[in-house]
Amino acid sequence: IFLPPLYVGKTTNLNIRSFQHINGTAGNSFHSRFEAHAEKNDYVAAKNVKDLLLVTLTTEEIVCDGDTEGLIEFLLKIFSKPKYSII
Repeated sequence: IFLPPLYVGKTTNLNIRSFQHINGTAGNSFHSRFEAHAEKNDYVAAKNVKDLLLVTLTTEEIVCDGDTEGLIEFLLKIFSKPKYSII
């Protein structure tokens, strides 16, 4: 639980986006990349995306001009170096 995140991304609809990740729909490459890696490395605890822990962070309270959520996503990716996010 204290490892860096596998993926960092932003969305306007968390229900739809998490469904896309879990089912690999809408051209979602995280699903196929993670499951191929889990299979190759014979992961026991999490072989499927649905087995992972989803942690969310809201940015509704932050008020700034421009693409604030995009900046937060970019900074989180830089600092946490998630293995499956595309930077």
